Amino acid sequence: MTAASPPPAGPAVDSLSPAPPPPRQNVPEVKRAKTLVSIVSGIVYVSYCLWLLMLLLILPSPTGELRQLVLIGILSSFAGAVGFLAAAAFALKRISKADVSVAVRRRSMMKLIALLVPVMGLSIATPLLIRREPPLRIEITYPARAEDFVAPVSVTLSVEGAVEVLRKRNLRPVKYQWDFEGDGKLNEETILPVATTFFERQGSYAAVVRVMLEDGSFRRLARRIVIPRAVFSVSPPRPIVEKPVRLSVSHLLADPKVLKEVHWDLDGDGSIDEITKNLDIVHTFYVVGRTEVAATIFLQNQSQATYVRTLEVEEPAALPFPVTLSSDPRNLLGPVPFGAIFRIDTEEDIREVSWSFGDDREERGADLRRVGHKFSLPGIYPVTVKVRSASGVLAELTTLVRVTEVLQLPDLTFEGTPDVRGDTITEEVPVFINLTAQTSVPLVDFFWEAPRAVNVNATGATLQAVYRQEGTYTLTLVAQDAEGKAMRKQFTVQALPPSPAPDFQMKPSVGTAPLTVRFDASATFIPPGQEIAGYQWSFGDELSDETEVFDDTKAEHTYLEPDEYTVRLTVLMEDGKEFSTEKTLVVRKPELKAFISASRTTGVHAGDSVTFDGEQTKGSPPFTFEWDVRRDSEPTLILGQSADPSYAHVFEKAGKHTIRLTVRDEFSNKHTASFSLTVAP
Repeated sequence: MTAASPPPAGPAVDSLSPAPPPPRQNVPEVKRAKTLVSIVSGIVYVSYCLWLLMLLLILPSPTGELRQLVLIGILSSFAGAVGFLAAAAFALKRISKADVSVAVRRRSMMKLIALLVPVMGLSIATPLLIRREPPLRIEITYPARAEDFVAPVSVTLSVEGAVEVLRKRNLRPVKYQWDFEGDGKLNEETILPVATTFFERQGSYAAVVRVMLEDGSFRRLARRIVIPRAVFSVSPPRPIVEKPVRLSVSHLLADPKVLKEVHWDLDGDGSIDEITKNLDIVHTFYVVGRTEVAATIFLQNQSQATYVRTLEVEEPAALPFPVTLSSDPRNLLGPVPFGAIFRIDTEEDIREVSWSFGDDREERGADLRRVGHKFSLPGIYPVTVKVRSASGVLAELTTLVRVTEVLQLPDLTFEGTPDVRGDTITEEVPVFINLTAQTSVPLVDFFWEAPRAVNVNATGATLQAVYRQEGTYTLTLVAQDAEGKAMRKQFTVQALPPSPAPDFQMKPSVGTAPLTVRFDASATFIPPGQEIAGYQWSFGDELSDETEVFDDTKAEHTYLEPDEYTVRLTVLMEDGKEFSTEKTLVVRKPELKAFISASRTTGVHAGDSVTFDGEQTKGSPPFTFEWDVRRDSEPTLILGQSADPSYAHVFEKAGKHTIRLTVRDEFSNKHTASFSLTVAP
């Protein structure tokens, strides 16, 4: 018997409605297939949406490092849009052909649209958004710490990161226009993507920079800078180790007259390092690193306020090109009005030089390498020069000028040589300066400036220096008392051409009479353009003729007597002038030494004769001789005497005898020699 066949499937109500149930044995397989299709479709849908969302999160990359994902994102968005549109068309076709009710068909269409709109929106928006220009930012490179944003403060802004992004997009910046306060006014235009500004007071500032591009377009970047509080000022804003720094409270007081005094703690140890009645001080830090500085301001109304800030003391930064800043005078300290000349030295081609003198006055020029400036009020002024090279690189240098009230030293005197007549020193070269400033005013520090002198040794109030070249020089003494008042006293040094300087040598310069001495005046100095007519010698004894003039520089003279002689050389000039010099010559008595020689010294017996000779006596003859022979046992008995150079004596008795020879010369020198002889029986 054959099983009955199932009834034929009826038509579906709508295209999304399930078809009539298949034979009972095939229902599980169909469900599993539908479930698998739904899961795969859902995974593809969700993965695609997540992929696009990830692209929107990471692109555009601020650093430009993920640019390769842009093309992949565009292609995947296009492919996804096409794929999902095709799937939607297929689904729409099935819905339209399905044998279902209108309500079911409408719900199916709404579901399809709900799924299609988000994915198509992402597919369209992603290519547009990931291709846009990355956000450009202004970075603050200094100060690096948030707690260092304390007014007055120097802030360095940089758009180097933005420039790098633009260059990766083939956009080349050519210049940068900075508005540091956001008021629409141009404050600075630079070639480099870095600028430094100075905020004197606390507040919120909107810094804006326009990056001008080579194609004529520009990009506008902005950043808000918040400075929450204000304390004393520091100049230069970034202290350099072993360089003077100005610390000032002037901007904190509307009226300087209300100030009583300021106590400064300069190393953060809680102890007072300096007390001043001035608005500012100068201090030098000798250690690199962060240092806490505190200033306590005492006012006339007995109120007080303490301000603290941490300073970052740095090593001097390397300049972008070799350039130096110098001044005249070198020590920038003086009373009002104080004038100084500043100059820069560099071999770099310069586009612009900008000078700021710290008193609200500035000068700017294409090649303003040398400027003069006069400071009319007491104070400490930071003088800053910004040198921009032809390539656009900027170098900045700063020095401090201290201008004080006038210090009066009414009893100022000078000890040493040469004489100071008024404000002038006049000497022939070489001019040897050895001066010490003296005053009864207490607690005064001195130092000297001798810019063109050589061998300068300046220690406090004492100056030792030499001017070897003729000319006119300026010598300056600087003084400062404990209250900070200063004085600058200038002297004019007139270094005159040297006069003829006679000089001579004596050979020998010492000896025994009679002494022949050779004199040589070749060492005499004669200035260029002058001529010598002759040399006149005075040898210091009655034998010399002082009127005799020699043409030659050499002379010779014999001194017969021992004595101390003054030798005088007079140089006669063609113009009739005479210049003299003297030296002392010592002629000593000749040395005299008596000497005895005997014909026999041993084997002498009583009755023998011995000859004694004094001819070998050393000295300057003629000599006179005096012989004396005695027996040691009878020292008062004279056995023999003679005045001859040679003397023969017969010894009549045995015993020990002493023979003495006394010799005299014409210079009254006297010397005695003795000889001992033993006579046998």
